[in-house]
Amino acid sequence: MKAFVVRMNGKRLCTAGIGSNGVLTAIVNWVGGGPRRDAEGDFGFHVGGLDSRTGEHLNYTTPQLRVGDKVSVELVEADVVDPETKRYIPDLSGGG
Repeated sequence: MKAFVVRMNGKRLCTAGIGSNGVLTAIVNWVGGGPRRDAEGDFGFHVGGLDSRTGEHLNYTTPQLRVGDKVSVELVEADVVDPETKRYIPDLSGGG
């Protein structure tokens, strides 16, 4: 299966994969400003996806990022991937 080997500062965090029917993402972002952020802003780091067969979203654990960190994503073929940290069906009712 297609998979991501995700590393931070040279240390392997996970081999993430979803199988043949889904979406896999690795996202690094920074958000600054606004009433909910401090003056420095916040970095975000997400590895996860969607299992299209079941409708379940999945997440892998990622650490908080700081200035100077290096994140890499290697695209690989893998027979086995690490288990996700969380798998869930989102509440789309708007109530929670």
